[in-house]
Amino acid sequence: MILSEGGGTRADAAIKPLEMENAYPEPTMFGPMPAYGFYLRHVKGIQVSNVEVRTVKEDARPAFILDDVEHADFIHVKTQPGPAGHAFALENVRDFSIDLSRPIPDTYLENVTEKTL
Repeated sequence: MILSEGGGTRADAAIKPLEMENAYPEPTMFGPMPAYGFYLRHVKGIQVSNVEVRTVKEDARPAFILDDVEHADFIHVKTQPGPAGHAFALENVRDFSIDLSRPIPDTYLENVTEKTL
């Protein structure tokens, strides 16, 4: 299980982190992140399975944000949706599937511009 402190706001959920591809990745270099679990951007081919993501304090951010992602499979993933009611935020995602996961029903999306689950 991945346990985050939580406490993120709706304003935090709207953050678009800068793209600093030439900088060495440090945990605090982007400041607050728009997801309390995983922020995935410019990814091709990812599988996440048997993961539980939770927060200590209530959090308004989704557990997962996928931005410009292709071929993403989520299997047996558990999340704790916040007040906004969604665990995933998808933007420009192709070939996305989620199975055997709570609280999201099994879903396959071929191509989505913007959607929350």
